[in-house]
Amino acid sequence: MERQIIKKFSLKICEVMEDIGVTEEMVNFRRYFYLQYDRPGFDKDMPDYYYRVIGSQVEGSTTLGMNSDHDTIIVSQYMKVILHGQSTEITEGGQLAALFVKDDMCCSQCCFLQVGPIGSETELEITCSDGTDITGQFFCDKQGRRLLSNKPEIDSLARWLKLSTLNVEQHGPALKCSLNDVIQRDNTLALYCPSLPDDCQVLFTRPKPGHWPKQQTLTNAKQCELFLVHPGNMGSTYDRRNSTLKINFTFEFSLCQWRMSTNMIERLLMFDLNIVQMRAYILTKMIRKEFLGPIVDNRLSTFHMKTSLLFTIEQFPENIWSNDNLVQCVMYCLNTLRRFLKRRFCPHYTIASVNLFENKLEVFEMNKLEKHISSLISSILEFIGMIQMDNFGQRLLCGINSSTKEETCSLIIWQSLFITFRQWSSEIDSEATKSRNAIDDFFNTNFEEALFVSANDNKYPYERQDQLNDICNEIASVEASRSIKNDIVISDDIHEMFRLSLRSRNISCYLKYASMLVCTQQYEKAEQLLKEVYITPYMVEVSPYLVDLEKFGSRIKLTNSNSPSYIVMDCLRKMLAPVSFSREESHCLPKHVVYEMYRRDTKSEYGKMLNERWKDTAVINARPFLYYLQYLSSKNTHTKQEPVRNMEKYLTDKLDGTDNFNSHKETTLNILGHIYELENNISAAWTTYAKSVFYVPINNAALWHLFRLLGQHVYGKKAVSLKICEVMEDIGVTEEMVNFRRYFYLQYDRPGFDKDMPYYYYRVIGSQVEGSTTLGMNSDYDTIIVSQYMKVILHGQSTEITEGGQLAALFVKDDMCCSQCCFLQVGPIGSETELEITCSDGTDITGQFFCDKQGRRLLSNKPEIDSLARWLKLSTLNVEQHGPALKCSLNDVIQRDNTLALYCPSLPDDCQVLFTRPKPGHWPKQQTLTNAKQCEVFLVHPGNMGSTYDRRNSTLKINFTFEFSLCQWRMSTNMIERLLMFDLNIVQMRAYILTKMIRKEFLGPIVDNRLSTFHMKTSLLFTIEQFPENIWSNDNLVQCVMYCLNTLRRFLKRRFCPHYTIASVNLFENKLEVFEMNKLEKHISSLISSILEFIGMIQMDNFGQRLLCGINSSTKEETCSLIIWQSLFITFRQWSSEIDSEATKSRNAIDDFFNTNFEEALFVSANDNKYPYERQDQLNDICNEIASVEASRSIKNDIVISDDIHEMFRLSLRSRNISCYLKYASMLVCTQQYEKAEQLLKEVYITPYMVEVSPYLVDLEKFGSRIKLTNSNSPSYIVMDCLRKMLAPVSFSREESHCLPKHVVYEMYRRDTKSEYGKMLNERWKDTAVINARPFLYYLQYLSSKNTHTKQEPVRNMEKYLTDKLDGTDNFNSHKETTLNILGHIYELENNISAAWTTYAKSVFYVPINNAALWHLFRLLGQHVYGKKGDIP
Repeated sequence: MERQIIKKFSLKICEVMEDIGVTEEMVNFRRYFYLQYDRPGFDKDMPDYYYRVIGSQVEGSTTLGMNSDHDTIIVSQYMKVILHGQSTEITEGGQLAALFVKDDMCCSQCCFLQVGPIGSETELEITCSDGTDITGQFFCDKQGRRLLSNKPEIDSLARWLKLSTLNVEQHGPALKCSLNDVIQRDNTLALYCPSLPDDCQVLFTRPKPGHWPKQQTLTNAKQCELFLVHPGNMGSTYDRRNSTLKINFTFEFSLCQWRMSTNMIERLLMFDLNIVQMRAYILTKMIRKEFLGPIVDNRLSTFHMKTSLLFTIEQFPENIWSNDNLVQCVMYCLNTLRRFLKRRFCPHYTIASVNLFENKLEVFEMNKLEKHISSLISSILEFIGMIQMDNFGQRLLCGINSSTKEETCSLIIWQSLFITFRQWSSEIDSEATKSRNAIDDFFNTNFEEALFVSANDNKYPYERQDQLNDICNEIASVEASRSIKNDIVISDDIHEMFRLSLRSRNISCYLKYASMLVCTQQYEKAEQLLKEVYITPYMVEVSPYLVDLEKFGSRIKLTNSNSPSYIVMDCLRKMLAPVSFSREESHCLPKHVVYEMYRRDTKSEYGKMLNERWKDTAVINARPFLYYLQYLSSKNTHTKQEPVRNMEKYLTDKLDGTDNFNSHKETTLNILGHIYELENNISAAWTTYAKSVFYVPINNAALWHLFRLLGQHVYGKKAVSLKICEVMEDIGVTEEMVNFRRYFYLQYDRPGFDKDMPYYYYRVIGSQVEGSTTLGMNSDYDTIIVSQYMKVILHGQSTEITEGGQLAALFVKDDMCCSQCCFLQVGPIGSETELEITCSDGTDITGQFFCDKQGRRLLSNKPEIDSLARWLKLSTLNVEQHGPALKCSLNDVIQRDNTLALYCPSLPDDCQVLFTRPKPGHWPKQQTLTNAKQCEVFLVHPGNMGSTYDRRNSTLKINFTFEFSLCQWRMSTNMIERLLMFDLNIVQMRAYILTKMIRKEFLGPIVDNRLSTFHMKTSLLFTIEQFPENIWSNDNLVQCVMYCLNTLRRFLKRRFCPHYTIASVNLFENKLEVFEMNKLEKHISSLISSILEFIGMIQMDNFGQRLLCGINSSTKEETCSLIIWQSLFITFRQWSSEIDSEATKSRNAIDDFFNTNFEEALFVSANDNKYPYERQDQLNDICNEIASVEASRSIKNDIVISDDIHEMFRLSLRSRNISCYLKYASMLVCTQQYEKAEQLLKEVYITPYMVEVSPYLVDLEKFGSRIKLTNSNSPSYIVMDCLRKMLAPVSFSREESHCLPKHVVYEMYRRDTKSEYGKMLNERWKDTAVINARPFLYYLQYLSSKNTHTKQEPVRNMEKYLTDKLDGTDNFNSHKETTLNILGHIYELENNISAAWTTYAKSVFYVPINNAALWHLFRLLGQHVYGKKGDIP
């Protein structure tokens, strides 16, 4: 590689390093900042420990994108480790000494710690002079040595860490604590040895060139202590090639081993690096993370890279470490690592005879890594250009920075401050759950620590004083709150403590003091104190509770000083953090704001991460809280208005985007609402609370205020019912949309044509086809797949095998059958009877039967569910059984429930109850009952019925044997239920949907969602049957919902919920325990009595927000658009992905796939008169796919495209589908039939009202506001109109790649090799080429035109198209990277390489991963740097 190229790229890399904060200033800042936590410990649960901060954060060898852990060693001073010849006596203060022992029994890098000889007569219990009992910490080996065990140490650390965080996991010697999504801390408990043993002298004794490490560094290193830590998981290693676990030695033996750790020496060495060496190290860490680690499951660690770096620095002269030689330095480091891999030995830099690959990497993995590093070194620039961390490759190749150097520095400083920020309020409340003494102990410990450190630490005076002031303020606030609660006058000591806390001029301390004064009605004092508060214009609001680093970086202006101390002080002065109150301080807070402490939604999971706990405190931004206290403390009517105006102006800036910091805006709106209440402006207060809920719908105290105002200004049920109906219309529960859903999904009630599941037909059931759902419910799509192999008959009907191989089974219901179940008897069986039964079509159904004690041959349900599961797994990866159904997760949006069923064309006696039981008679209607009698009954798998879980006693109750449950078939009257649901009017449908929402949000969670929607449906049907028709009106909707809930309550009280269509069935059986029914009954009673409040709290579809606040997130028209688009998306077929999936099997598989789908489409199109447009459209799609694949095969094999293929293409154009035109034109361009292509493209007319959508990247919200629907109420016309207006992208499978311009074929190889493939089915499109229709039209127009003048028009059109996308004029911007890539290709064809490079760079900027633009950038790099030509990857 040429020297000039290396120099150029090295300097460019250094610029990028500066942009991401790898500068001398920031490295020094990190070291300064984190070294302040090298300190003694004061925690009452872990006394006599001190802390050492280690790792990449304190070294400065990290970036924001690395999200490095924060590593701390907690060093125990109970026991000191000594070497041979030093005193072993117990020292003063109870410190026990252990002898360092290194012999042949020790593992690599490990030692034993011997406390003393032991014999049978020796007492095991040892007590230090301070009374500490350390029984059980020792282990006796065969030589009679008492060896210290490492297990109690790690256990004690784990117990201590769990006091302050919920998530603790062991990783090697460390315990990893996840405090939140940002902060990961590694804590390691260690013993210390003040002297270095022989094994740790290798750094000073081995031959070295001598220039590095420096002599002063070596002198300092000799004074460092050695740490002895837990050795991690060393008892066994996993043989990855043979997938076996190799036991190295016994568990007891591993308990005695202590790993030597020279962290302090390593920290010294890292502090001795210059900035170029640091950048080289960071670059090698990025390379490891992205290209080497994944090869071996990240078992090649950053420590291996650090070791390689240290040996490289030692080996090579100082003058090579320059900015313009950075790439070469990285290559040297990688070469050192490669040499270690080749030797199968990676030495430890500071400890002798240690192989760092041991128990980490297998030999075959080292071989693999060695080869990969070789290829990496030879193409180092390409690999560096592909680094995604910190957008490194994007910044390097594209010259586009997502943040400036100054912004990145701000982010680093803010992240450091955030990491060390203490959530005092949450910690205080956590201690309060223990006892009042616990809080006092907590304060005493923290105050003593802060006082001691402040007095003794001269290096960090400002930081220590600030910490002391904080704890003084917290103590004063809690003590004052206790006094107010007990009606005691605030003492002078508390006032003095408050005043002491003001010394650092912390705004929060002033405001908490003023808040206490307001609460004790000392308004004049509060007013005077608040006059001392001055929030300067350069102060920037930040919230350590809601981390928003990106916004912060662009808002704070840092000092130009290089002094880390001054940077911290300046930053703390400029940052305006919110004021926080714990519940223990609630009496020092105006009562209205106390509601904020109860904002948390009761259904939300508590404390999953530690940073979630702030939601149980009151957190208010300082500026609005100042205005609020100014308003409350002022008694002058005129001056009171100024803070109100200030707060209104403050909120205006937040909400209109003038100020991009908008954390905790809901709390600000809530206190402004309170001001309006105090001003008696109830209307403005209501609007303000409503706006608060609009911005933050959950975990918001505004809901309490709205309910409070609702209680004070009560609405009537009639008015609320009408309002609810308006909201129902807004969320799409209208007659038109209910009819549309029914029309749309009923088209999938059809025969089946799948070659893997022949002779089946489909029945669509459930809420989607009923129309009893909303967008927010995310309801499943339920289908019954009905087998026609076997027909179920009743007694007296013929049992002979019918024509076509259909076998008949007899419906048997006796005392052995479970509730709602039956047996299916095929025939009597005896010892002489042959079990194998073969249908006339040759299908072998051996093993599908079970013989009972009465000699009956009963059909088993297991083979049916197994065959369905096998079939479903052919097309989707995620299949789980839920009851009788198999749930398929096709992607994040679509969940399908598929149930395999046998059918009985006649209704058995148990299913006649609907027609025979007494009813008022008005409902169901006579015609409905007549139709219901013609419905078939389905027999399905009964689900998990062999056992039930006793939730009260936590035991599993076995109801009957597994074999017995195999013979049971559940009766299902889905078709009758569907008829009944189709017979509901719109008010009844709205009542049902509202009860489903109530179940989902308030009832289901009480019993783990075992109270199902079917229970709600049953309650509704009985309610409709019981009550007269005239009650079901819009203005009585709330009362109707109450009637439905009352019916459910009655069922719970009776402990019996009857099935509406099947006799003698209790739907609560095996679902709910008696104590749970009692609980639900009481909850429903309270729900009925406060129905309006509960309806107002419904979050689904933003229902409560729409109802209470009158703010709609979407209009009725937009919601209708979303419903239609969602329905079309659900049924959209990803032909390209399916074709490629079949191609992995064989060419015959693709042909079979096409034949099956073509026959099905042809048959359905010819025979379905109800859906003519939809069927024709489906037939055209499959014709186009077949033609495109066949044409691609012909082009690949250099065969002329046949007339049949051209005819198939022309047939596909009948529906005027733009995609079909473009695929045909693309084939013509690829076969150089430019004139034909040009003529064909002139027929393509994309109208202005056509709206681009992508079923690959679902963005329903944007879609709803962009399409204008027809006013027709005809579902058929709505579908046809919508299909005409939607402009879907064009998709090509790899089987069609020869019908696609070569440049676009790169799109099929866009996927990042590190990304997980096919986790969801909808991810597979990324291995196809997907292009928006408009730009693809322009691209083909450009390629097909031979006229230089006319070629420029499509280029201008595409540039205009992209301008609209990227500047936000058009808010649909899916697949923009592909559009940019084809525009880049046009620029290349125009020989405008600079514009092409910029366009590809812009593409990577918008879509950094899974983007073919990376290939194009490397291709151009090869052509214009190395002089290489590239083609298809």
